[in-house]
Amino acid sequence: MRIKKEELEKLRNEYPVGLRVMLKKMDDVQAPPTGTKGFVRGVDDIGNIMMRWDNGSGLSVIYNEDKIEKVKCKKCGKDIIGYPAMSRFNEIDEVCSECGTRESLEVVGANESEINNVVNLIRKAKMDRDVLINKIIKLTDYKKEDLEKKTDSELFDIYLYLEDMGLVLNFDD
Repeated sequence: MRIKKEELEKLRNEYPVGLRVMLKKMDDVQAPPTGTKGFVRGVDDIGNIMMRWDNGSGLSVIYNEDKIEKVKCKKCGKDIIGYPAMSRFNEIDEVCSECGTRESLEVVGANESEINNVVNLIRKAKMDRDVLINKIIKLTDYKKEDLEKKTDSELFDIYLYLEDMGLVLNFDD
């Protein structure tokens, strides 16, 4: 089955690498049980959503046939991207990492100002990582999904190598 380029791009934006999803329907004898959660590993060129299911399966979600649902943070309602945190107030619910951080700081007695300072530092660190990834992509043949799997240390090593090669990474443009 062929998928239009625009539709494929929309699908890749809708299901980014690291998105947490839950299986709703899959007709395959090797399918994980309905309700199994997992992480999106990417979208291939025919629109199948490549997965890493929590039960260890790597079976892809077939475009326009299988059904998945995005897992939302039980506290703020945003999509969960990356590993979720478990709520400190309800040990059943998965929450996004920001809400998990807020709950943890609240439990240890941090006030709202302190909580916001920590959350903003984390956001800045993530933004800086994203900027670095985008700059490396512009200067190399790396793919975003490959860079996102790397540790901060590995990204920094790539940066140092590019710097040694005489390439300048200006973070203002």
